Amino acid sequence: MNGAGQDRRTPRVERRGRTVLAISVVLAVVAGLSGCASQGRSYVDEPGVRTELKLADGTKYTGTLVAYEDGALLVDREIARGENVRVIRKEGVDVAYVDDVPIGTAVEIRDFDIVVRERVPVNGIEEARVGKRALFGWGTLIAAVLTFTLVQVIQDK
Repeated sequence: MNGAGQDRRTPRVERRGRTVLAISVVLAVVAGLSGCASQGRSYVDEPGVRTELKLADGTKYTGTLVAYEDGALLVDREIARGENVRVIRKEGVDVAYVDDVPIGTAVEIRDFDIVVRERVPVNGIEEARVGKRALFGWGTLIAAVLTFTLVQVIQDK
């Protein structure tokens, strides 16, 4: 206490309380905005997500995940054209054959390869690596700026 009967620590305690409150508010806003860009799924069912599959029989290949449907992954993969690769139209659908074994639907026939959509049952997959799309939206940007500002404020105290 000083001569006027006031406690000198009171403004400091009030300032510290306001700082803690401000930090709490900023953290809540950062947490809310950071969620704006997350998808919350372990895979993306949009065309263009790369995947590497290793099947139970030892077959390995890479392709593009199209969707998850009825317990199976729909994967587009490219197969080089050759003497052992044929495309036969059956009931209005182009079916790709490798060594006279049907492997999937021919989605696109190009000069050097064929894009084949295969249905791969999940129980036949030994290992799968599926990419996720990383999103960096406005919420993430604002959250990054607020986090940077918060770190600067904490360092100054």
